[in-house]
Amino acid sequence: TAIDPNVGTITSVTPDRHYGVLYTSLSLVPEDTINEFDVYIVDFTNNSYELISKSSAGALGNDDSLLAAFDRTVSDDGRYVVFYSYASSLTNHIYTGTEVYQVFLRDRVTQTTTLLSTNPAGNPGNATSFGGLISKDGQTVAFATTATDVVNTPGTTHIVVHDVATGANVRVSRPQGIPENSDQ
Repeated sequence: TAIDPNVGTITSVTPDRHYGVLYTSLSLVPEDTINEFDVYIVDFTNNSYELISKSSAGALGNDDSLLAAFDRTVSDDGRYVVFYSYASSLTNHIYTGTEVYQVFLRDRVTQTTTLLSTNPAGNPGNATSFGGLISKDGQTVAFATTATDVVNTPGTTHIVVHDVATGANVRVSRPQGIPENSDQ
């Protein structure tokens, strides 16, 4: 199968140009039977697509999944892809209140999808988290959140760094008007 350049915008490409990631409302693989925006990785060497926005058990996203525009959303080796989604079917976490965008990491080797925008109890954040910028090795992800419980800080939008190995989220932005040396 040839790669169709008209199916979606490729937002990130690995340095060796082996892989790229895109999101589209088109079904690019037979398993994608739900009419929602989905995230795919494109293998330019093998001319193939792989659905990324699915759960560890293989459940399809029941709502839109998106990528940060033109940021690094795939690790250099193509193993990890970070995306954000409104779908509640990508994780076994219990959503309380209004469903909002959450940030996820797909590991293509272990075939697992991990929710990153969690509060300290491990539940989805209480407001929107979005974007996603992944390190070259896939072990660190930065994203934006308006959730007050992800980093236990009130305010507007915060930038959070997620450590994949430990699962820890750390706020790296500072609320406006707070001095740099403040503990807030």
